Amino acid sequence: MESAAESDHAAIRYDDSPIRLFGLATLVWGILTVAAGIFDVCLRLYPELFQGVYELGYGRMQPLYPNLAIFGFVANALFTAVYYSTQRLCKTRLWSKALCHLHFLTWQAIVFAMLWTLGHGIKQPRLLAEAEWPLDIAVGVVWIVCFALNLFMTVANRREQRIYISIWFYLASAVTVGAIYAAGNIASPGEGWTSEAMLGGVPSAMVQSWYHQNLSGFLLMMPMIGAMYYFLPKMTGRPIRSYRLAVFQFWGFVVFYGWTAMRPLHYAPIPDLAGSLAVVFGLMLWMPQWGGVVNGWFAFQGHWKRLASEPCLPFMFVSVLCFGLLTVADVFASLRDFAAWTQYTDWASAHRELLVYGFNGMMALGIVYWIMPRVLRSDLWSPIAAKAHFGLALAGLLLLATPLFIAGLMQGTMWMGLDDSGQLAHPEFIDALTRAKPMWFASMLGLGLFGVGLVLQLVNFVLTWLSSLESSAGQEVVGPKASPTSEQFASSLDGAPVLALAVGLDRMSTFEWHQAWERNPVRICLVVLVCLFGSSVLLVGPTLLFANSIPTTSNFQPYTPLELAGRRIYVREGCYNCHSQTVRPLVAETKRYGEYSQRDEFAFDNPILWGVRRIGPDLAREGGGKPSYWHWQHLQNPRFEQKESVMPSFEYLLHERLDFDQIARFAVTPEQSDPISETTNQDKDQEDPSEPASEDPMVAEAKQSARLQAERISADIIGLGGPVMRGDLMTYDTKAIALIAYLQRLGTDLSAPPQKSNAGN
Repeated sequence: MESAAESDHAAIRYDDSPIRLFGLATLVWGILTVAAGIFDVCLRLYPELFQGVYELGYGRMQPLYPNLAIFGFVANALFTAVYYSTQRLCKTRLWSKALCHLHFLTWQAIVFAMLWTLGHGIKQPRLLAEAEWPLDIAVGVVWIVCFALNLFMTVANRREQRIYISIWFYLASAVTVGAIYAAGNIASPGEGWTSEAMLGGVPSAMVQSWYHQNLSGFLLMMPMIGAMYYFLPKMTGRPIRSYRLAVFQFWGFVVFYGWTAMRPLHYAPIPDLAGSLAVVFGLMLWMPQWGGVVNGWFAFQGHWKRLASEPCLPFMFVSVLCFGLLTVADVFASLRDFAAWTQYTDWASAHRELLVYGFNGMMALGIVYWIMPRVLRSDLWSPIAAKAHFGLALAGLLLLATPLFIAGLMQGTMWMGLDDSGQLAHPEFIDALTRAKPMWFASMLGLGLFGVGLVLQLVNFVLTWLSSLESSAGQEVVGPKASPTSEQFASSLDGAPVLALAVGLDRMSTFEWHQAWERNPVRICLVVLVCLFGSSVLLVGPTLLFANSIPTTSNFQPYTPLELAGRRIYVREGCYNCHSQTVRPLVAETKRYGEYSQRDEFAFDNPILWGVRRIGPDLAREGGGKPSYWHWQHLQNPRFEQKESVMPSFEYLLHERLDFDQIARFAVTPEQSDPISETTNQDKDQEDPSEPASEDPMVAEAKQSARLQAERISADIIGLGGPVMRGDLMTYDTKAIALIAYLQRLGTDLSAPPQKSNAGN
């Protein structure tokens, strides 16, 4: 065996095999993401395209697109960048090759499983958390065990004393994303793959917003910022502009970002303090974020001519430019007045596309072009195809994001506009969607161009790999292993006749204190977690602890068993993706939809369904506004009144049988069942097996309640000319009746007379 001294200076061969696999997966998932996005737009432009094939309906397909983009395309790109750069920065191999390959296989399997389950309606109504609990557990375990542990141990075994800037961002993302995903997906398992959310009402909305915002920040932004700090200096051959700006950006992001989590809930019935903090810290976050923009911009100084000659640099330049635009857009999103116009519009979609394809996507493609010749040990197969790819990607990005930003502003102007008399300038909701259709079509063309470029890069990648002669080789390096060093640092004022405070401030200004911190990854991870969850507890904690989320004496009552069944159908079919369920206290919204939403209305919504987009009108006050027969016709043919409607047909719900036994089981919790009716084991032994088992009284009551309500709604439909039967089913036996029951309940409690609630008994 070699001695310790020899081992510290032994030659190292980097392990590039997982990098090749993750790079290939990045391009494959990128193409599938673009295909899903094109399909998403097609279903909005041509809602009758797959009429009758409910598995391909818009509600089922819509969640596939954002989940593919984040967990398929972006996640594989960041794994590629992290595994490549961490080895070079630490001058050591990845800690476990087996974990890397297990990470690759399990992560791709998880994304495939997400596609299958979401397409079959097995999902939760939470943005970027639609996957059910088995996949939630799988994501958390794979992220923590296969990725975070491997990264941390690689850094711990490094041969460099200090940890470079990029590693700070990687570690912060690794330790926070697993915790954020776990906290945002807390649920109790139900039957099979289903689960029941553990939070309802306003606390549920705040936790969902906290999860979505922080996952976007620490998964989609932080690791790619770290990658920028490694790959840009490598590509341009010049160091970053300012080390202090990098430190300021990192800690500013860590400290400020968690406080901005309530930005999507401006004007919603949440505590005013939470919304105000989102405004303040959203404006403060702009300063450290622009530190990264400045560092990225100055990396290109003196290298402008290389943008036309090298395949990777143009992608990186556009990525940095998009990052700057995102910081500006985030500032506007923090302002309440601006959010009033752009919330629920295509502006939010444009912001997401700029983040996924502009910042993450363009940087991912530039990084893949950079590492291809290095990990495949071969010259790029076609530099001309790479240049053509950039032109396609840039044109696609402009066509994708710009029309959606314009559509968002146009929708907000039309929906919020008032005429000289104080009435709605555009009372018909559908008018704004009709004018947005050309913008949607342009964005679809942009996705197509971006996808063609990805196909070119995939072909380039595969042919470069096939031409490689040493695909399994890795670079050899020799370097000393990291050793403990003293954290003492001097000041230029040491020994001078000044106050100790002045000496301390001088030491802080040198940033040597941070250089000492950079030798201790555990310290960095702990401080990051404390900052994130400290702000989160202070932001969301008071609402969770002190908010009375379930009123005991009020006109707000729990849903009936049939309405609960309709709510599950509403979630399964993805209706919450298009229809919001909260009216903000704004003049235009109250004129369009009715009384603004109040906190107690959502006490029994578990989880809450406020929504993030309006492709259809808000449904918070839908109940009682139209007869049940209108809803029956609307489900059968959404264009029977408005030919421009983009809603898909749900005619199949008029033919599917409603299982009243299942409704009763879901409606009655174990705590509600009567213990007196439960037989002991001794009584069971004495029962006559020929006699049918007795039914729980609570279950029987729930079944009878559901049947009676279904029959009442059916009678209303038949009375207005609706059918008595659909095929071999009575009207009251169809799933459409349950969905109509839920829709007819929405918002009716606000004007109902107060009555005693049994929810707390």
